[in-house]
Amino acid sequence: MLHQLQKLDRHLRTQNPLILNLTNVVTIDFVANIQLACGASPIMSFDHREIHELCQLATALYINIGTLNEAFEQFVEIALKEAHHRKIPIVLDPVGCGASSSRTKLSAFVAPYATLIKGNANEIKALADETHKTRGVDATTTTDSAILAGQTLLSKQTQIVVISGAHDQVISSNTVQRISYGSAHMSKVTGMGCALGGYLTAVAAASQKAELFDNISHATTHYALSGQVAATDFKGPASFKTKLIDILNTPLWPSIGGLLNDK
Repeated sequence: MLHQLQKLDRHLRTQNPLILNLTNVVTIDFVANIQLACGASPIMSFDHREIHELCQLATALYINIGTLNEAFEQFVEIALKEAHHRKIPIVLDPVGCGASSSRTKLSAFVAPYATLIKGNANEIKALADETHKTRGVDATTTTDSAILAGQTLLSKQTQIVVISGAHDQVISSNTVQRISYGSAHMSKVTGMGCALGGYLTAVAAASQKAELFDNISHATTHYALSGQVAATDFKGPASFKTKLIDILNTPLWPSIGGLLNDK
């Protein structure tokens, strides 16, 4: 496994994919720094006048609906059409889906176009069943309980669903992989899920279809392990966040390898 994580890391840095991020204003800096740390090039925009040009440059589109308004919805519609036309990977993070009808409606609109959907257990359940209500961005149920909901979201377009939480679940049409790494401290930093979505978008951009599931599984594992390493000397959420970025930028492979179950 360690060799596979190292190979993916090298491949991503060699490819240096350009990612167009339509993400929320709370975590935009974190998402950009995580993408830079893992070897991608992020670009952020909230201006519909440049979206056509940016979609021509980008190798993937990340849509994160964390801070929603009417202008953002219109912006997403334009970008979604451009990205779908260009056949570049589209990743959806349905942040807070189920907390309001607006979030649920926009998530349901984007989902059929998404190559990959990443959310916590409550968000995935709400996206699969629009009558399911949540309390916002917090996950109050286990990822195991959302597997069936994740499977219902799979389609010809949506190849993979990732349910993030204490145990991450990576789901394809014929496989469910449970990833049991990470740290409870990761829940103390806002945007950990958003940053994971940004990382997975970069991986999707640099992957062929046949290798997408394995690469997404490896990236999810790498992210969780990096969080676990960052937590070994926990001093507080702010320094933990910085340390995670540092580890993803210059992976501590001996420490990561020491945590792997198959070492």
